[in-house]
Amino acid sequence: MISACCEGTSTLEHKDITGDKSLLVKYRLKIPVLANANNKNELCWPFDEQELENYLAELRD
Repeated sequence: MISACCEGTSTLEHKDITGDKSLLVKYRLKIPVLANANNKNELCWPFDEQELENYLAELRD
């Protein structure tokens, strides 16, 4: 869903945080996390379908 939604407008990057202690401490209870590199907005778990749709809509704007 995310890949199809953002195709041509955004780049998705999978990041394994288990090797970075600071990221693991920051995000371990929030995984999965979507982070917008342009404006630093984050969508952390738990989120519902509507929150995900809203977040993805921001990426398209």
